[in-house]
Amino acid sequence: MTKNCFRDLFVCVLCFAAAPVQAETLLAEIVIQGHRFDPSAEVIPVGMNFGVSTPGFPYAEFFGEYTTADVGVVFEAPASVVDHFNAAFNNQQSVMGGTTIYGPWGPFSVTQFWSLPTWIIPHVPQLGVGLEGYDVSRVTRTVDSIVWGTSGGYLVVDGQQSIRLYGHAVPESSTLVLFVLVGVHLICLPRRQRH
Repeated sequence: MTKNCFRDLFVCVLCFAAAPVQAETLLAEIVIQGHRFDPSAEVIPVGMNFGVSTPGFPYAEFFGEYTTADVGVVFEAPASVVDHFNAAFNNQQSVMGGTTIYGPWGPFSVTQFWSLPTWIIPHVPQLGVGLEGYDVSRVTRTVDSIVWGTSGGYLVVDGQQSIRLYGHAVPESSTLVLFVLVGVHLICLPRRQRH
């Protein structure tokens, strides 16, 4: 009986371990606008940046230079940057910020994540400070606009980027423990033998 119980428990654990991870979902969007007015400006690629700073870790940024041909294009952040963003958005001491062209955004504490409705559009419920309770699995940038023009005979540029954070909710450890305990109980219940 005990041998079968352990075999069944082993199968249960394997099935649980092989279960698919929750589907990736859009966690939040961060919209950053910018403007440049410069008498010496010329039509060149413009810089767009979004980054996080966490005490004890190097600054992590998602930077790129773009032209009007890039408007509407979605760019993916490198995995190393995504890993750092994930850690930073779950650390109350982290700071986030960015620029579109030369228009600065931030710096803001991660503790302000849910209180910046002008720039941050959450798509999931708040589970804690920053993105506590979520794993950030992917970060993208969409170049929303780059518009060149003139003002008073000078060249000017306006632009906007949208940073999108994707991921999934992290199961609470108490839920996993409960699942295992119920599974053990159900598997190890004495089975009635048929006559």
